[in-house]
Amino acid sequence: MLRRQDVGHRVVVRRIVGVSQERTLYSDALGELVDLTETDLTIATEKGTLTLEQQIKAGEALFAGTCSVCHQPNGQGLEGVFPPLAGSDLLAKDSHRAAKIVLNGLTGPVAVNGKTFNSVMPPMSQLNDDELANILTYVTHSWGNDGLRYSAEELAETRKATARPPGAAN
Repeated sequence: MLRRQDVGHRVVVRRIVGVSQERTLYSDALGELVDLTETDLTIATEKGTLTLEQQIKAGEALFAGTCSVCHQPNGQGLEGVFPPLAGSDLLAKDSHRAAKIVLNGLTGPVAVNGKTFNSVMPPMSQLNDDELANILTYVTHSWGNDGLRYSAEELAETRKATARPPGAAN
């Protein structure tokens, strides 16, 4: 028997087979369930010791459920509204700025790859530091970006050093 429970961006599925076993699945942009609960990935996530490959895989699932609506599954964004993350000169210029934007959001014009975008990105500060590091690592290892790796510690420092906008989670 399976029981499905939505928990934010995660779907917790409990399979009852005499003894309850819990698996955490992430839903992607199309509503498909992505199983990220291989024993080593689950343990590594809990300990904060993901390999680069595991971090990218976890970031991909989080991106699909959190970021892809605006930035699109292929990272191309929406012309004139949401900037592309694919081959982004903004990401290449300043990795700390990217972390600040994800944590604090961005309102108003921003230039990316020679084009101006004028919209609102809400702060993603409700996500924990591991989740944000995984998303940013996935993005910087995708679509022709330069492959930076972010850590939870780096995001925690950025979170601590940067004032949240009104209404944003700490």
